[in-house]
Amino acid sequence: MPIANEKGSFPGEPELRTYLAVCEVPPHEAERWLAAHERACAPRPPGAVSVSEARPRDLGVHAAIRCPGTEGEVPAYIERDVDADLRTALRRGADQGAFVLLVGGSSVGKTRTLYEAVLAEFPHRWLVHPADPGEIRRLTPSPHVPAVIWLDELQRYLRSGDGLDPGTVRALMRAGQVVVGTMWPDEYGARIARQDAPDAKLLASASVFTVDGSFTRAERERARQVALTDGRVRLALESRDAGLTQVLAAGPELVRWWEQAPEPYARAVITAAVDARRLGMESTLTTRFLADAAPGYLDRIERATAPGDWLERAVAYATTPLHGAASALTPVAGDAMGEVAGYLCADYLLQHGRTSRRTAMVPAACWEALVKHVGDVGDGSRLVRSARNRMLFGYAEPLYRWLVANGDMIARHDYANLLREQGRRSDLLTFYREQADAGDRVFAGSLVSHLQLHGDIGELRARAVDGDVDAAVAVAWLLPAEEAVRLLRPHAAAAHGEAATRLAHLLDREDGLDEVIAALRPAAEAGDEGAADELVFLLEEGGRAEEALEVLRAAVAAGNKSACEDLTYRYEEAGRLHELVPLWRSAIEVIGNYEVCLLQEELRRQARLEEWEESLRRRIATDDHWSALYLAELLQERGRSEEAVQVLRPVANAESELKPWDTSDYAADRRRACSEAQELLADLLAELKREDELVARAAGGDEWAAPRLADLLAEQGRETELTARAAAGDPSAAQRLARLLADQGRTAELEARAAAGDGPAAIVRADMLMKDGSAAQAARYLWSLLPAGHPDAVDRLIGLLARDDDIPEVLTVLRARPDAADGYAISRLVRDLEKQGRVEEFLELQRARAAGGDPLASSEVARLLAAHGRADEAVELLLKSWPDGDQLIDLLVEQGRVDEAIDRIRSSPDGSTHYRLAALLGKQGRTEELRLEVRAGTPGAADRLCELLHVQGTVGEEHVRSLRTYGLNADGSLRQPGPLH
Repeated sequence: MPIANEKGSFPGEPELRTYLAVCEVPPHEAERWLAAHERACAPRPPGAVSVSEARPRDLGVHAAIRCPGTEGEVPAYIERDVDADLRTALRRGADQGAFVLLVGGSSVGKTRTLYEAVLAEFPHRWLVHPADPGEIRRLTPSPHVPAVIWLDELQRYLRSGDGLDPGTVRALMRAGQVVVGTMWPDEYGARIARQDAPDAKLLASASVFTVDGSFTRAERERARQVALTDGRVRLALESRDAGLTQVLAAGPELVRWWEQAPEPYARAVITAAVDARRLGMESTLTTRFLADAAPGYLDRIERATAPGDWLERAVAYATTPLHGAASALTPVAGDAMGEVAGYLCADYLLQHGRTSRRTAMVPAACWEALVKHVGDVGDGSRLVRSARNRMLFGYAEPLYRWLVANGDMIARHDYANLLREQGRRSDLLTFYREQADAGDRVFAGSLVSHLQLHGDIGELRARAVDGDVDAAVAVAWLLPAEEAVRLLRPHAAAAHGEAATRLAHLLDREDGLDEVIAALRPAAEAGDEGAADELVFLLEEGGRAEEALEVLRAAVAAGNKSACEDLTYRYEEAGRLHELVPLWRSAIEVIGNYEVCLLQEELRRQARLEEWEESLRRRIATDDHWSALYLAELLQERGRSEEAVQVLRPVANAESELKPWDTSDYAADRRRACSEAQELLADLLAELKREDELVARAAGGDEWAAPRLADLLAEQGRETELTARAAAGDPSAAQRLARLLADQGRTAELEARAAAGDGPAAIVRADMLMKDGSAAQAARYLWSLLPAGHPDAVDRLIGLLARDDDIPEVLTVLRARPDAADGYAISRLVRDLEKQGRVEEFLELQRARAAGGDPLASSEVARLLAAHGRADEAVELLLKSWPDGDQLIDLLVEQGRVDEAIDRIRSSPDGSTHYRLAALLGKQGRTEELRLEVRAGTPGAADRLCELLHVQGTVGEEHVRSLRTYGLNADGSLRQPGPLH
């Protein structure tokens, strides 16, 4: 069917809709035509290629080994067990966006699995492969057609500071983008374990699928079928030293190439690269770094007898492709043709090295090279953490200083904390002075506090004389009153609040209050809360109430919100609120919400709506979202709905600016304002018949737009379009259509939709039966829909059964439809059973939920088993369902199976529970094992080791103090004071 017009250009959407209607194209097919039209007319995202034209190797798919008689960079795809669920998740996000993440080790096939799934579901979509988080953010505001955002090795986009954040991903999803990524288990586990961190919030929002390194029986059978025509797969199946995908990517051969290198120089270069990467250097490793680091892995004779071209030969060996696939080190192109900027270590080697070299001592030469060649703040942050966890303070300090010099705020505070913890007061003061003299007010305050704490009057007085107001206030507590007054007067006159308040306390009040009042007035009238409170108290105490009110008025005009509250209270008590209207209007940007409401009442009472509107617009300019809602309501009330829409849009769209982990009162208030703005905006758009914008907002995830759009279509009698939106997966349209059919008495059509799996139709029909007083008939009706019914309808059935306490029937439903295991009704039933102490029924229900894939059900069962003295059963259950979780570790420790708990932590594939290892070892008094964990960089191991050494008394207190203060050398010996590293 041609859709281009005579001029060869695409028609507009209205023209296409007419054409489709004339041709009597069914609604579900019409939606596909309209989607294709949108793709054709929308601008192409920068750097995008079609999914079907994307080269797998460019997306991160490993090249496969070569063998005679095979062609192509990658073999035929072997279907994985995860494919069906993965592709279903992608399909569900086709219209409303999705964030899908595959977690698996290096060379297990996760990138190939993801590529094949995306190719199968979205062959004609654009694919964007961003280079960094900045490129991702630049995609969010653009009106591009929905695309696939490819983020292979997602951890590369999660660097500190400017890394990918949840708000950006949500904005992409609202725009219909499908965000996909891959990640290693240890990277995923370490990040998701830090529950309040931004990375954890981001990862928690993804649909996560695990790709195992070993093939299941079904997968191996499919591989055998592929092997009939592909010798590479046949060779991989015959290998016994690694998984099939790892062999295909030459993983085991890479390890042998590294560990059995014929020359020590090649082995040293590869080991240096592996160590650098596992310690945190993710940037390209330069030739100069390898030259500086590799000698540390050689003995004296090897260094003395090294040939002149040792480095060139070592690099040539390390970059040799094995079987035409991967190499130990991969060259990274420089700016000029034929130029090599550096090298990257093979992922498989890194993953192997993280295990094989976990407790290996990294030589001093490598650490020195890392300090010397670090050039990225993200690398520096990771390296300094690695050094500090290993008590290698001699390398941590220069890394901290490099980070500070490059503007890393977190490093500045961490470095100060390190010096403080080590008791190095002189070095700490020097650092404070450097930062204070560079203009950092926070560190200037820290310096003053430190000097004050130690009574260092000389330096405080000198800084005060030089104009440091914080020093003047601090030293005033240590000096004779007369000298302190002299130092404070100029600062009080310059309206500094603390100086004024301290000066007021020092002045002799027996000589009268005028001098005290004069000292406080400049700061109070400039808006300082402390000075204003003190001055108002003194004036009122002296019977000068009107003067106190004038001070409060001046403080409000200067932006003092506390003074505004005090002033409002006094005028309200006196019944004189109307007198504050001019002040409130002049200070509209700083007054509180209560005052805003009072101002609205006064201006409305006096019919001064133009002034109220002007006041609100000024307040909106200060980013006050509630004022935007007040103004929109005022404009709507005055018949200016179009203007109201313009006012509301910024507030309704502000949700993406809020960080999901921000639980502050301010963020909660902004979210409430945003939600109310979205609701009012949807109402206005429906009132104005602005259908296109409602459609766009609904597609972007606005929870209020979709219901209003559905109502609008129903009101206009556009049932065909309402049906099409319901068929496309819009729940609001499905609910409105079901109500429409019910209202019109079209029961047969309603039941037909329910039988086809439409949840809202089933629920509405069941509610009709319930309304007629037939709960049993409603239950029987929902039972009849059980095989193909929507999960919501199944959950409604569970609710009806639970009302009658029919637990056996609920279990029957769950066994038939395990996808309903996380519904509202079953969750409520489970809670009620536990509260009633019906343990066995609770356990039976939770086991049914666990069998249906509910990830928390097994944990709940284990918790209750343990609480009722059945810890052995709980352990056995967790060993099968959560073998690496905290809950299992806790139970093992409680049962005295500490060795087993420690082994579990150490064998955890993602490292998410390693943080507990140090605590357990310390509690068990295992000093040598703790030393190894310090060498491995396990968080908390260093502190536990020092505590244990002190308690055991195996070394003197001076040794422990030196260990805490100076740390260790790279060879594990106690570091002595002196030059760094």
